[in-house]
Amino acid sequence: MSYNISKELFENVMNIKINKLQVDDFNYIWINIDSAHFSRFDSINNFFFLCKEWANKNGYRLLNGSHDYNNQIVCFIYKDFDYMGDYEEEFKSDSEQQAVFDVCQWILDNKGN
Repeated sequence: MSYNISKELFENVMNIKINKLQVDDFNYIWINIDSAHFSRFDSINNFFFLCKEWANKNGYRLLNGSHDYNNQIVCFIYKDFDYMGDYEEEFKSDSEQQAVFDVCQWILDNKGN
């Protein structure tokens, strides 16, 4: 599976500046900080959990892992940990990890709104 993670999301979750980010075929994240060489950061799964923590710190609760009728993973995002209220957005993907990355990108893009 190919994962889509923006440079900006990675920088915000990890609180570092990078020049480039790549995900290899073995689902490891490689980053370039200040040289021509890439360094292996970590696995997609570890970054997945860091993204969920980042969402919580920004006042959002993620409810992920549900399957819809097309057998896609669904991730719901709630503001202020209110599961009884309406969810903010719903994201679907073929993987739980990508659904969470998409939710976190939405949080990043809508933080000031």
